Amino acid sequence: DPNQSYLSTIPRGIKGNGTRIRFQQPTNTQPEVIFEIQEAPHDRYTRVENDLHTHVRVSKREAEVGCTKQIPSLDP
Repeated sequence: DPNQSYLSTIPRGIKGNGTRIRFQQPTNTQPEVIFEIQEAPHDRYTRVENDLHTHVRVSKREAEVGCTKQIPSLDP
């Protein structure tokens, strides 16, 4: 059915760009449905293997005396 919808939770840390999520149909007569994950670029973070990287500005003074910086989380 072309109007059938599927709901899935994408697991945290899943490898993007080519990872496949398969939905097995309730009966063996229907083909399985396969979704392929493609990562979208993010304006703040880049992915390097299993790590997220970002840049944070630290002044020379902050580096010398220490400081606290808040880094926004991806979690809602």
